[in-house]
Amino acid sequence: NEWAPYLQKVFQQSCILNMTEAEFVAAMVKIHAFRTYAGHNAKNQDLGLPQNESFTADTRREILAKKLYASRSVNGQTTLELLNDVLYGGSSETIPDRLYEAAWNPEKKIPHLGISCLGEIVGWALPDVMPPRNGRTSKALYALGYDVTLYSE
Repeated sequence: NEWAPYLQKVFQQSCILNMTEAEFVAAMVKIHAFRTYAGHNAKNQDLGLPQNESFTADTRREILAKKLYASRSVNGQTTLELLNDVLYGGSSETIPDRLYEAAWNPEKKIPHLGISCLGEIVGWALPDVMPPRNGRTSKALYALGYDVTLYSE
């Protein structure tokens, strides 16, 4: 109930390109696919962390979100520009094409920002166009105002 409105707000077309690093980090740690990847799957070496040390999931998420904020694709596009392009770079009918390009085109892809994370961002930003991805959880749909049954809290 708190994350959905926040994500919808920060990923609005009028906000996305002006997002600060702190706002970006705050948004990314609310993306379930990102939380899982950064907290458990990203390698220490990819995060610039010592390989033989353990770090909390929250620390790993913050480090990766900051790294993504500063990243650029091979073609020079920033992460915010890429997200803006996926969300608002054409008609809503072509979002799947832009999503695919952002995830798989070597010129556009930003390391550690995969299809699940991008798809979930699309769902949170534009729930009336495409529902949130990653299982389309009942909690997410409920938070966006859809009449669904919640089986867990």
